[in-house]
Amino acid sequence: MPFLHGQTFQVRTIESEYGYVEVQIRETSGINMPTTSTDITDLQFEIRWPQSYGSDVDVDIICADFNLIEGLGGKQVQDANYWRVFAAVEIPFSPNHNWVVNHWESIGIFKVLVTSSTGNGSFQLSPDDWVFQGLNFGIDGVDYAPLVYSNVTEYNFPTIVYDYVWLGGEPASGGYNESSWSAGSNWEDPCGLRYSIGNPPTALNNCIIPTGRDFWPTNFNNKTSGVCDILWVRPNALLEIPNGVTLTTLGELFIEGGIVEVKSGGTIITD
Repeated sequence: MPFLHGQTFQVRTIESEYGYVEVQIRETSGINMPTTSTDITDLQFEIRWPQSYGSDVDVDIICADFNLIEGLGGKQVQDANYWRVFAAVEIPFSPNHNWVVNHWESIGIFKVLVTSSTGNGSFQLSPDDWVFQGLNFGIDGVDYAPLVYSNVTEYNFPTIVYDYVWLGGEPASGGYNESSWSAGSNWEDPCGLRYSIGNPPTALNNCIIPTGRDFWPTNFNNKTSGVCDILWVRPNALLEIPNGVTLTTLGELFIEGGIVEVKSGGTIITD
């Protein structure tokens, strides 16, 4: 099987909009590959971080649109680094849209775990020749060695995963509507899967209200309370607590340029 080095593809890690470690790849040669009519026949990379961060630090997948799984059954050690390999299974497969030259495509988002401490540091993609498994991207049976373009630095961990992302838009039915906090189907998970209507956030869930939605959580319907763990209200987002309703956040409440309006007779409790 041919193996090509060079500038055809580049990869990087970044800190995503919601604070996750995101792995991205782009094609740089000007031929706009891959397309929906080509097959991705290989995809593999390693994320590494210094052992000095501590033995309890680890990296795991949150979302992977490219059939990614963790390989080798656990984190590995090399050159004073811990590392994990992630690879696509169920290949070949085709991307769901045509790629455009120099446009970064997200191929997975990851969380940094830690059991007993907090930290700050760099989580890098290793070059193709760092370990035997290697950094590899294959199209129609031709394998490429992408160039590592850049990596996330000064990343604060552990990662807070917002497992309930406000979506809005639930059609009015059964006492719910497009602005009901209490309708689970007005929320989606971090990978874009909408919850069922009967599964609103609980005390175990972290919630985020993003910028740019058509509808905002402004009612709780026939419910007198709502709850979540951490709540993050993003810039230009809106949350209203109506009369007679109590919203409790068991963790922190972050208001980042958004509006939390507590109506007369409403209550918000932050423990």
